[in-house]
Amino acid sequence: MPHRLQHWKNEVYQFISQHAAFKIQKAPEQPTALISEQLSLYLFEPLEQLPADFGTERLQGIHLWKDQWANQKEIICSRLLSALGITQRIHGRKCKVISISNPELINFLEQNHLHTPLRAKIKYGLVYEGALVAVMAFSHPRQISRNGNIYKSFELIRHCNKSGYTVVGGFSKLLKHFIQEKSPDDIMTYVDLEWSKGESYLQFGFEEVGISPAQFFYLDQTQEKRIYPHLIGQDGKFVNQQLIDSGFRVVYNHGNIKLLLKLK
Repeated sequence: MPHRLQHWKNEVYQFISQHAAFKIQKAPEQPTALISEQLSLYLFEPLEQLPADFGTERLQGIHLWKDQWANQKEIICSRLLSALGITQRIHGRKCKVISISNPELINFLEQNHLHTPLRAKIKYGLVYEGALVAVMAFSHPRQISRNGNIYKSFELIRHCNKSGYTVVGGFSKLLKHFIQEKSPDDIMTYVDLEWSKGESYLQFGFEEVGISPAQFFYLDQTQEKRIYPHLIGQDGKFVNQQLIDSGFRVVYNHGNIKLLLKLK
């Protein structure tokens, strides 16, 4: 029953139950789960104590945190609806690939992506009827040694659709354009385990090559906002005790899948 949930969890339940039939599951030492035929959604409190083996067992579904719901509700709602198949579909063949600037990239990511907007060396967008509907961004090329050979490797930093839209074939259209223009030997990327298992990447030919461990961030408990170590010039391996003494709490995410597309 919805009334058994904390306020923010009840808000999530009320939203998604308008679009699909969900049941509530709450097992000891496990996060609250909202389960439907289409989607499993796990709701996390930032300070919730999880089982010691939690990181070794992937929950097959979306992991949603309280602070994300508080600060990025519009993006969250769009992504949940997309996971339920409720989205406006645009065919990639009707879109034009363009190069975009860093300000255009950052503005688009701020409006449509959950993670921190980043500048990138190489940026493309898909335009449909004069509007930007998807972006893809890459790093500088790096020389990577593998099996005794040197490869020109790029990192795919961000891929994002406009909230409320799915660009069918847009991912492959942008990636193929990049490959044609830059001739990489391989492309590496990370996929957030809290939202995806990398299905679209695997379909394109990426291979899973590892799992990165959980990363920590600081949570401002008064505003429920995250501060990531790299944004304050801090080594992500060490906790800043001054922030802890100021009332911030350390919270760990659930890690990323590392994927690699070998082209040579």
